[in-house]
Amino acid sequence: MAEKLLLLDDLDEPDAKAISQVEQVLLQLDSFDPTSEHSRYPVRNDGSETLASLPRVHLRRFHESMERVAHFLDACDIKLREDINTRAEIEEAFRGDYEYE
Repeated sequence: MAEKLLLLDDLDEPDAKAISQVEQVLLQLDSFDPTSEHSRYPVRNDGSETLASLPRVHLRRFHESMERVAHFLDACDIKLREDINTRAEIEEAFRGDYEYE
């Protein structure tokens, strides 16, 4: 996650808290299903049930958590796209003034 933080290094403290919360949710999901296969398939190749050891899941809370993660990631995507577009516009505006290699 440290590499991704470099992309978002200009975020302020509330955003850092949001990143930490999203990371916590994703790490918890990874602990339940590290290969990301068990939540997609009801049985393993050997016939045993997947996620048999998973405790009960409160679906409403799970849904709300996933919505928050999705909204955060969407916001990051929008911010990064806007930053890229702004940079491209600035480079285009000053293209004649500077030589680019």
